[in-house]
Formats: sequence, structure tokens, C-alpha cells
Amino acid sequence: MKKIIVIYFLIHSQLSNAFVTVGTDGACQVSPVSLESAAINNDEVRITNQQAYDAIDIINHNAHIIGGFNNCTDANNNVVSNTNSVISGNNSNTTISILTTAAGGHTPRTVMLENIDIINGSSDGTNIAAGINIVGNLDVTINNTEIRNNQSSGSAGGIYISGLQGAQLSLNNTLISNNSATLDGGALYATGSAEITLNDVEVANNSAKWGAGISIGSNNNKLSVINSTIRNNIASSNGGGIYCLGVNNLNLTENNLIQDNTAVLGGGVFLSSSCSMLFKGGDNSELNNILYGINDNIAQTLGGGIFVGNQARIDLIGSANHYVNITNNVVTSGSTSQGGGIFVTDVNSYVKIINGRISGNTADNGAALYARGSGHIEMRRSSGNCFGNQICSEISNNQTLFAGTIATESCGMASIYQTNIHDNTAGSDAVARFEGNNLDNCQSVLEGNLIYSNKRNDDGSTRMISLNRKVELEFAFNTMTDNNATNNIVMLDNSGSTQTLKINSSIIWDAPAIPVSASSPGNTFSGNCFAVHDASNLPAEFGPIIGGNDPLFTNPAINDYSTTDLSPYSDFCDTSLYSPRFHDIIGTVRGHAWLPPVLGPYDMGAFEYDDVHFNNVIFQDGFD
Repeated sequence: MKKIIVIYFLIHSQLSNAFVTVGTDGACQVSPVSLESAAINNDEVRITNQQAYDAIDIINHNAHIIGGFNNCTDANNNVVSNTNSVISGNNSNTTISILTTAAGGHTPRTVMLENIDIINGSSDGTNIAAGINIVGNLDVTINNTEIRNNQSSGSAGGIYISGLQGAQLSLNNTLISNNSATLDGGALYATGSAEITLNDVEVANNSAKWGAGISIGSNNNKLSVINSTIRNNIASSNGGGIYCLGVNNLNLTENNLIQDNTAVLGGGVFLSSSCSMLFKGGDNSELNNILYGINDNIAQTLGGGIFVGNQARIDLIGSANHYVNITNNVVTSGSTSQGGGIFVTDVNSYVKIINGRISGNTADNGAALYARGSGHIEMRRSSGNCFGNQICSEISNNQTLFAGTIATESCGMASIYQTNIHDNTAGSDAVARFEGNNLDNCQSVLEGNLIYSNKRNDDGSTRMISLNRKVELEFAFNTMTDNNATNNIVMLDNSGSTQTLKINSSIIWDAPAIPVSASSPGNTFSGNCFAVHDASNLPAEFGPIIGGNDPLFTNPAINDYSTTDLSPYSDFCDTSLYSPRFHDIIGTVRGHAWLPPVLGPYDMGAFEYDDVHFNNVIFQDGFD
């Protein structure tokens, strides 16, 4: 009997010590002044919201702190309220420091914080957070927490994490707001191979010089963001929402929003020095009601939505069900503003957009897309089924004061495929301005696009596409029609160098606009099998040209420029001068033969007529 009693008391003692309670009422086991000691000496600590707690350090220990209890009776019964507990730095200390200190690292320490508001931290040490400092071999989880009103005169207003010894951080259902840093990372600054996951997190109203929302520095950091919002953050320099410098991987998936952030460069996102970012997710809402994407951000000079430079890369990926959205972003600096939606610069800097909507953006030059200094932008639709017929990839309703909805400079390159380019306005070059340099052969490509209803800002007519300096444009399998154009394609030759224009398998039906005009006889032209409304003034170097026959679009009155079985340009072209890289704008395989071919089985224009499905656009795109 005595053995049974002893065992009973041992078990009861172990269960009773599974957690301790901290607060001010008589049911509490520990007073608030001993919170730090309780946290590092017990498996779990439950704290009440009866008063604010002072700053704490968790060094070389595991810890689990749960807040949100109205009193210690509720804490003992695990009854959590809707009011978090508060830990405050009292504007004089880092609010919570979580560290391992051994030079060689420790075995991993696990720390979890739940239902806590972490406020009023202060730090004057470079790279030491005002709110939460995380350094060492740590696995830190923060749930249902607010990190707010923390201020650092160095970096990391809200959170600092250094991963050199393996630090990992998971934030869930958390708000990081109204934090500030003089240098990097108003909300969060990560460096040294840290691994961070944000799930259902809002990063709002923070400020810093670089990365007012999130700043990622050094190399080998990994950031995953899911179902989260980064909004209203202000950077005095670069990266209002996200700033990334170095060989790091950023993955933003499943319904994220980067909105209303402000910076000098990269209002929404700034990527440089080989940083790589994947942004997936989006929706098909109307332009002013979009839920997910990179939207409504502001940059002073370059990249209202996104800035990519110095060998960085971003992949923007929609799905078979929705766009990825880059919309309503603005660059404000006047005549020097470039890249309202996206700006990319430098050799090996790359932007890829699949099933994207680049709409409603504003800049004086290149309102939608701007590529400079050998930076490259590629845009197209996905293969297979897609939600929106020919508008699965779209550049629309962008506003450029001077030139080029799409613009390149100094050998920047744009490769735009299978995209609906419509209702854009500009002072000139309402569709695109392609500018090379004086040395290199800088090539851009427009293939398989539908281009219509573009015009000058005052609703007047203007040229649609211009080429300047030493640049080459491949213009193939496009349908260009019903634009308010004086000239469709103009060779400017302002620098004394020459341009190369290749037109193949395209329909340019924009009467009374001049299809192609050139200001110098030194330019190079080639082409095979394309249609224009007036071939009388075309350069003689072009090959076989069909002019004067109405393409017989399906229903131009409702902007349906697909072709029918009556089109004179079905099964008309070969690929001797240009082989298409992708299917047509609705995903139909190019080269479907159903008539005796003229030069070959390829149709002119953005659409390939398919007599098997009778060009059933709905069937082609998976709405059967």
C-alpha cells in the first residue's frame, strides 16, 4: 500500500508541474517579476493579461510561453480569452531575446510564444532587434501574436533572426505592425542562412531604410510566405514591402498580397545580387477589387511594383484558374520614372511571368514592363487548359505619359508571347518601345499576341511600336488591329545605328495606319507570309506578302479577333524564317492543316484555326 501511495504522489507531482502560472491574483504560482526564471525552468508557462510584463531573455534554454488568460484560474483550466498578454521593452530594451551562446552551437533549442503582444522594444545595436532577437541553433514558433511599436536605431525593428547556427522561425496568425528601423527591416530582418515561414501573417505600417516590411540579407536564407499580407510599409530607400540582397530563396504561395507599400526603388518588391523569388497565387477579380497579387505600390523612380537587378530573378506564376496580378502600381518621379509594374536591369537579371495580368500600372516610361541593361522579361500563358481564353496572359489599361507600355533600353530584352495587349495609353509607342545600344545585337520578341485598342493618352492616334539604336525585333504570329495608330511599327534610327525588323505569319490590319515606316535606308528587313491592309509603302526587302484581303475576324465588335473557316489566311505560312516557340494564344497547336497549304500549314496571326474543334474557344480552355 505504501508503494502505491508513493507512486501516486510522484505522478501527481509530475502532472502538477507540467506548467506554471504567472500573474497577480492568489491562484498564480509565480509573480510577474519572475517570468523570465519561470520560462527557462519550466516546460510551459501560462501568463495572465492582468498587467504588462517586462522584457525577458531566454538563453540556452527551451521555453513555451502561452498568454491570453484573464486570471490564473483560467490559466489552470486552459481557458484562453481574446485579449493577449503583453510583454514590453518599455522603450529601453529588446523586448524578448532568444539566444544560444556557445561558439560551436548547441543542440537545437525550441521556443514557442503564443497569444502575446510584444511591444515597445528599443535597440541601438546594429542587427539586434527591438522586438524579438533570435540568434543561435533555435527553432522558434510564434502563434497568434502582435509585434508592434518597436523601434531600432540600427536594423530589425520587429524581429531579427540570424541563422548561422541554424535558426528557424515560424510565424502563424500574427500581426507585425508599426515597427521601425533606421537601417534594414522595419518588421523583420533575416541574415546568415535563416529559415523563416509566415502563415496567415500581416506585415503592416512598418518603416526602414531598406525593406520596410521584410529585409533579407547575406546569403542562403529561405523565406516561405503563405496566405499573408504585406501592406502600407514605407522604405526611405529601397523595397517598401520586401527587400532581398544576396543568394536567397523567397517563396510566396497561396493567396498573398503585397499592397500599398512605398520606396524609392521597388515599391512592392526589391530584389538584387542573385536573390531569387517565386510568387504564385492570385485571382480574377475586377481590376479595382483584386484580393491577391502585387498591387497599388508606389516607387519614386524605378519599379512601382517590382525592381529586379544585379542577377536577381523573379518568377510570377498564375494557374489554370487565375492570374498572378501586378496591378495599379505607380512610379512618381516624372520623366525619369520607369517600370510602373516591373523594372529589370543588368546582365542575367530575369523576370518570368506565366498567366499574368499586368494592368492599371502607371509610369512616364514603360508603364507595364521596363527592361534595361541586358535585363530580360519573358511573359506568356501556361500550356494546357486556362481560365480566360485568349486573356490568360494580359497587358492592359496601363498609362504611360511618354513612351512604351513595354519598354527596353540599353539592350534590355522583352519576350512577350500569347498575350492580350489592349487598352493601353501612351504619349507615343502605345504598345512598345524597343531601344538597344550602339554595339550589341539586342533582340526582343513579340509572338502570338493579340494587340488591339491601344492609343495615345488624349485618345488620339500615335505609333504603336518603335525601334531605336541597334536592336532587333522578331514580330511573328501576332494579330494587330483596331488600334488608334498613325504608324504600326517605326524604325527611328536616332543614333546612326541600324535596326532589324523581322515580320512573319502576322496580321497587321490597322487602316489607315502605315504598317512599317523607317527614317533611314540602313535598316534591315525580312519577312515571309504576313498580311497588311496596305502593302504599297513596305520596304522592298520583305518576302512574299499578302495584302488587301480582309482577315474575316469572328466578331471584331466584341474584340473577338479569332479566325473562322472562312479566313483567307488559314494554312498559309511556313516556318522557313521563323518557327513558333509556343502554341497559339488559346493553346491550340500551331501548324494544324485542314486546307491545302499555300506556303505551309501555319495560320497567320494570334489564332490557329482548328477545324476539329471548330475553333471552340470555350472547349479549348477547359470550360467544357
